[in-house]
Amino acid sequence: MRDRKDGKNRKGRNSRTKKHFAGIRLGRLVWYDLSYGYRSTRLKWLGAALVQAYFAVMAVQGCSMPGASGEVLGMQAAGEQVPGVQAPGVLGYLGFLLQGMPEYFLSETGKFELPVPWLMLQGYLLFLTVSYPAGDLARSGGQAIVRAGRRRDWLFGKAVWVGCTVAGYYLLLTATVAVCALATGGLAPESGNAGGLRIEGEAGCPATEGLTDKSMAAGSASTESLAGESMAIESTSTESLADESMAAESTSTESLAGENMAAGSASIKSPGRSQGFLTDRYGIDLAELGGWEIFLRWWGQPVLVSLALCLAQLVASLALGPALSLFLTLGYLTASVFWASPWLFGNFSMLLRQDFLSGIPEICFQNCLFLCAAWSVGALALGAVWIGRKDLF
Repeated sequence: MRDRKDGKNRKGRNSRTKKHFAGIRLGRLVWYDLSYGYRSTRLKWLGAALVQAYFAVMAVQGCSMPGASGEVLGMQAAGEQVPGVQAPGVLGYLGFLLQGMPEYFLSETGKFELPVPWLMLQGYLLFLTVSYPAGDLARSGGQAIVRAGRRRDWLFGKAVWVGCTVAGYYLLLTATVAVCALATGGLAPESGNAGGLRIEGEAGCPATEGLTDKSMAAGSASTESLAGESMAIESTSTESLADESMAAESTSTESLAGENMAAGSASIKSPGRSQGFLTDRYGIDLAELGGWEIFLRWWGQPVLVSLALCLAQLVASLALGPALSLFLTLGYLTASVFWASPWLFGNFSMLLRQDFLSGIPEICFQNCLFLCAAWSVGALALGAVWIGRKDLF
């Protein structure tokens, strides 16, 4: 009995020792992937910073007032208030870069424009994560997998590196956009002129209240002058002509008054209404969205989509090679531009395709979380099966 108990105790100690050393090896393997993986891709990270800076400047120009971008940017950089221009903030600039495009419908008169900022930012992340896992396997010749003890641990280390790379890429993008937002008005989007009447001009840009007063004064003066002239003409004409002129005048006055009232009601916004950049551009009222929902819409869904695509590309690069896997993943991502389907994950990362803007109930966060999780787990399971059967020597 004592020998049996001693044997069971030895087995328990041996299993705990093996798990302990396996955990140490796994931790060292993950640390090796994080350190060596970032060193091997440092030039690509420099390119990522330049690409993001370029598109951040494009976002600043695209979100400024049309026709006076240089002047507006100079005034905003100097800290001056620009009439009719609202500070987009981090959410405005990030929304400009990740907005994508609405659902595309093929028509003879429809104009198709590829969402270049969204596609380039997503595509460069795929390029950033495609080469290291397959390159490490080719350089070590399988020795890294043998030293890892278990082949699944080697694949798990590469998956952790991919996840950290995706998170670092979006943190870098947010920091770049935040710098541009600080230079052009502030981090938070400006809510607009609350409590006042705002009038839009011909170009759709809000005008000041002074222009409103001037236009009303000019309109009253012109009405009085026209009334004086018509009365003078009426006094010199016959009674029949006077009756006709009075009838015509009343008809024209009523029609002009109706047109002016219609135009005024269309251009003057209700007092006390807080209008902002996101409301004017996309129809998004931040007051109706909670902080957690804003985080999920602007960051959560794009990060989940990028992580799922990069993990699938990781497994494909081990089996097919980096070049072919990058081509296939980019093709799958580009297909999302043409079809608004939840089975094409790129739709979840486009702001204009999400359910609260597009009205498509299938493109929601719950479906994004479920599909991306299933895609990632399935890709890693296939990768574990493939790496377990691979002949390393």
